[in-house]
Amino acid sequence: MAMAMRITASLGVLFLGLTMAGCVTDDTGVEPDTDADVGDASDGGSGSGDDADGQCEGLECDQVECDGDQTTRISGVVHVPSGELPLPNVDVWVPNAELSPVEHGATCEPCEEELPGSPVVSASTDTGGRFEIEDAPAGDDVPVVIQTGKWRREIAVDVEPCAENEISDPDRTRLPRNQSEGTLPRIAVTTGACD
Repeated sequence: MAMAMRITASLGVLFLGLTMAGCVTDDTGVEPDTDADVGDASDGGSGSGDDADGQCEGLECDQVECDGDQTTRISGVVHVPSGELPLPNVDVWVPNAELSPVEHGATCEPCEEELPGSPVVSASTDTGGRFEIEDAPAGDDVPVVIQTGKWRREIAVDVEPCAENEISDPDRTRLPRNQSEGTLPRIAVTTGACD
């Protein structure tokens, strides 16, 4: 029992150390263009990512223009895989393209590197693990990616336009516990009488 508790505590310290060793930056990816003519695809409006023809692409077409100070927001708190501790500096975004796979093994990635999947909108968690994605696309099953280092999870969220869409279930916004829930780093743990 004591050995199991030591292993669990060691894994927790290892995980937090790996997480905190990541990049800390205020610019976490693509920010929405607030000056663009954002509209709903159903009313012929254009998205914030217009191409040369003035047409939106993918989930950009699902961004809607709200009245006044209203916005379509997705928010929540990201936790460690156990769901007990909130995590700061985790990237959360809505992709507009297929995600490139997470490379296994040691890699050196600059902090300024763009997020995969051509994000429509993105955010980073604060010191309490909270994120708020502004001007999110509205609709059913909007993909939301949560990633720090080699931990990545993708969930689907039903998003109401021009409303606060709080993901209140911490089990949905935690990092993956196993490979069936997402991508996680390969970690080895040694055990024995002198661990």
